[in-house]
Amino acid sequence: MSIVKEEMLAKKVCAVAGVTAKTDRYGYKIWKKLKEHGYEAHGINPNYDEIEGERVYHSLKELTMKIDVLDMVVSPKIAINTLEEAKEIELNMSGFNRVPTMMRSWKGRKTLDLSL
Repeated sequence: MSIVKEEMLAKKVCAVAGVTAKTDRYGYKIWKKLKEHGYEAHGINPNYDEIEGERVYHSLKELTMKIDVLDMVVSPKIAINTLEEAKEIELNMSGFNRVPTMMRSWKGRKTLDLSL
């Protein structure tokens, strides 16, 4: 197993931006699998207050705990806003998972001082 993969799997507190109650969507599947495998997974979606009895946060800024990994399952437009929030809460950018490829070349990342 690669060192990067081992480091990511060792991180146990995750946020899933784009979590949904729609069980056929990746936002739900990723959140559910993380929980099933012993990860502390927190859903982020402004359209939900809870899913399956668990609190869903409307934004990263609402989180009261430090997260290790941000998994984004959102459109590029929403991803930009989520990245801005990540910068505000000083999330370590090395903890990103599933950053859309277009974000790697997005010119606005310089404004946010992101090194993806």
